[in-house]
Amino acid sequence: MEELVKKEFLRRILIRESADLRKDQGIAIRKYVQFHTGQTLNTRKYSVQMNDKYLSGQIHIQERAHIRFLDIKKKSVRKSDGTIGRRRIRYIYNRHMFRAYLTIARRVMYGLTMEVADGIKKQLNQN
Repeated sequence: MEELVKKEFLRRILIRESADLRKDQGIAIRKYVQFHTGQTLNTRKYSVQMNDKYLSGQIHIQERAHIRFLDIKKKSVRKSDGTIGRRRIRYIYNRHMFRAYLTIARRVMYGLTMEVADGIKKQLNQN
């Protein structure tokens, strides 16, 4: 039963984080990208797959390839002294991915308390 509780706990974390990642990244895409067809935002797919043999899971993300490059693209800006500098203005991919990785790691390490485990056991027994 303890193994089932751990798997369910991990599955819930991955589902919640994939939903948060999709929402946060969608907000950033709307903020930094001008749409022509809207496919950049609408074609993103997120799914969670759990491994039956081991205590592991994966978030699968399917996005258009150029989303990754929008994060790298830099914009020219004129500085106050007249020179032209370049700065990053788009935080679409890396910032959100690493936030998700760190949140998942922190929640897996410290989130499974006795209260959480008992709540999951009750829900598994009801179903």
